[in-house]
Amino acid sequence: MANYIRAVEAICASDPVKLQSFGLALRSPASLPQPCGTVTGLMTSTGDDEGAMGMKWTRDPFADAYEIQISPDPITATSWTFLMNVSRAKAQLTGLPSAQKRWVRVRAFNAQGPGSWSDPSCRMVP
Repeated sequence: MANYIRAVEAICASDPVKLQSFGLALRSPASLPQPCGTVTGLMTSTGDDEGAMGMKWTRDPFADAYEIQISPDPITATSWTFLMNVSRAKAQLTGLPSAQKRWVRVRAFNAQGPGSWSDPSCRMVP
């Protein structure tokens, strides 16, 4: 069957009307990349390690990666700083100051640009 399809495509030069006259279904055109949405489900956790905090969120199906920002308490519009980019919908943060509250937020991004920031989540770092 694959040889038949290649022969018909060669004869028809990818003309959709001619391809359909041979009884072949047309391929769907490639879809454009979709923009990322707002990251949801952000949760933070702490373990026994001093200066460490875990975080996870709901995966965005259109994301290539995620950007994480962190802020000391209290948060302000200018207190957020870049922390890291990750490729999975979770991260382990280390080297944070112990016994201090830290806020985190995350957004997905791809070739279309970044999505909106998640709601922030706060945790007291052990």
